[in-house]
Amino acid sequence: MNDIEYELWLKDQSKSSTAEMQAAGLCSPAPAGSVLLQIQTEIGTWARATFPTATKESWVAHLRREVEELANSHAPDEAADCLILLLGHAHINGYDLLAAALAKMEVNRNRTWGKPDYEGVVEHIEKPNNSGQPRLADTTKKE
Repeated sequence: MNDIEYELWLKDQSKSSTAEMQAAGLCSPAPAGSVLLQIQTEIGTWARATFPTATKESWVAHLRREVEELANSHAPDEAADCLILLLGHAHINGYDLLAAALAKMEVNRNRTWGKPDYEGVVEHIEKPNNSGQPRLADTTKKE
């Protein structure tokens, strides 16, 4: 899968089931009997029952808060909160998180990576734009 195929898949993933994406060759199936998929289903079922009014937007807002807590503490339970929210999000939105991660890793392995920015973050270099120049991530510190 190339970057364009992945971006199209990502844009449309909320409309398609994992089985449909796999049939179209847009993501690899997770290993049969995936423990992660079982956990995703368990967490997602619990989340739907516990938070019946949650929306895609509120789910992601909660994840942002938990990521901030993880950034401040680096505590394992905060990392677990992030994982739980990601797995719940995947279940509620009808995709297999492990299959999506495997598909994304295929894309990442074929990318060109830049240099670390001011925070030490390394991002991929975008394909050239119309001018033929590669588009680089903004590596300047925001004030």
